[in-house]
Amino acid sequence: MTESNPARVEPLVGDRERRAADEVLQAAVGDGVITLGEYDERAALLWKARTRRDVDAVLADLPQAQLVAAPPPGPADARPRRVVAVMSEDTLSGAVAPGQAVQGWALMGKAVVDLRRSDLPDGTRVHVGALMGEVEVQVPPGTNVHLTGMSVMGDRKVRVAPGNGPHLHVNAQALMGSVNVTVGDGSVVDAGRPTAAAPGRAVTSRRSVPDEQSRRRAHGLAHRVRGIGVSGALGLAVVAAVASGTDARAVFGSAVERVGTEDAAVSVLFGSVQVVVPDDVRVDTTGLVVFGSVDCEQACSGGGSGEVIDVRTVGAFGSVEIVTESELAAEQPPDPPDLD
Repeated sequence: MTESNPARVEPLVGDRERRAADEVLQAAVGDGVITLGEYDERAALLWKARTRRDVDAVLADLPQAQLVAAPPPGPADARPRRVVAVMSEDTLSGAVAPGQAVQGWALMGKAVVDLRRSDLPDGTRVHVGALMGEVEVQVPPGTNVHLTGMSVMGDRKVRVAPGNGPHLHVNAQALMGSVNVTVGDGSVVDAGRPTAAAPGRAVTSRRSVPDEQSRRRAHGLAHRVRGIGVSGALGLAVVAAVASGTDARAVFGSAVERVGTEDAAVSVLFGSVQVVVPDDVRVDTTGLVVFGSVDCEQACSGGGSGEVIDVRTVGAFGSVEIVTESELAAEQPPDPPDLD
């Protein structure tokens, strides 16, 4: 009697394989192979995948799936380096090994990826995402930046003049947030000098990099946002931003906030906020108020000769008005006459 062959065991997959497959999906969106809606559907299936067959089914019809869907595990120092800023500001710096990916994620916060090193490997790949936040990638002067990805009511900008520096591939996703690639505000670190960060570690300028538990929470939140789609993510982003700590916030009410020459964040939900700025500044407005309005006349006209500040607005069913001190004074009713 011939014994039957045991059932073939399907190999399981983990977050490393899921992340690699998700990069394929993101690249397909950036190249116009699939739409944003198709990305949402496939990503939801991907992060539920348990076996290699599940992952292959999501990527089967994509042109580069077989190249990067299942990368072999690399040495410890080649694992991706990442910084996650959740309603905070965090900075990643230090050496990057050849072939090592760099990641930066900002959820209602700011993540700085500091790559201003003279030994930055040519061809380094950076993956960043901003959800109601900001990611700043700082690079050496002359870096040749290749930007891919997408923006949904956000912006992605490269402020680096290409030159004889290394080539840097930046895949950026901005959902009601911003990603900026700049030369930074400091000098390039000499690779010959010792640095405070060893490979694989991050140095923070204000707060420490989140611990593993915080990273897992942020990672899980990203999965849930992918699963509910863009419309659900926008709703979640509006509610979360309004609930988070901002410079000025109005929920079912009104508020007046004076700001100086620093950037400001304003959130509104069924209310109104008046932001008062100095006369000599010029204001740039970013963000979005859904079913509402953002009014900025004199302050945004470019008449100011001083600092340029950014006022980021977010919310729904409300209004934001940005006025100068002079405009506010003109709106004030005159003092009543003295009858004595």
